[in-house]
Amino acid sequence: MSGPLDHYQWSKLNLGRLQKGMYGEYFAKMEFAMMKNFLIFSSEVDDRGIDFVARREDGKHFDVQVKTITGNNYTFVKESKFSSALLVCLIVLRESRPPAAYLFTRSDWDSPTDGLLEKHSFPNASEAEFGIHLAEKRAEVLAKFELRARLSQLP
Repeated sequence: MSGPLDHYQWSKLNLGRLQKGMYGEYFAKMEFAMMKNFLIFSSEVDDRGIDFVARREDGKHFDVQVKTITGNNYTFVKESKFSSALLVCLIVLRESRPPAAYLFTRSDWDSPTDGLLEKHSFPNASEAEFGIHLAEKRAEVLAKFELRARLSQLP
């Protein structure tokens, strides 16, 4: 007999990162649609770092880049893809647990976050990246960026 958390066996997804990324993107779209009555517009090609556009009933829209990771990994957005209108939605898939979703704006990298959010410039790289460093010791800081709470705070 299986338990309710057996459904969340992320390691069993085939195709590795591709399937996990698709799951995360669809999960993020549904969270936006359910929480703030956003209309969701998917992009056919992800060549600009935009996975979907979310348009609120008041006409305001947001470009959204979704990053899906398992466990306490590192992910980033290249500086050239990070405009002031971009929101970064982080979906974290931890084995035997439902997905967790977080939301970041460009200005979040300007505030102290105990190493959770850091901008990195590398000497031999063509551009900087805005990184997200997950770790158990940063769980309390990460919780402040929980998606549902952040959606209600968007201007």
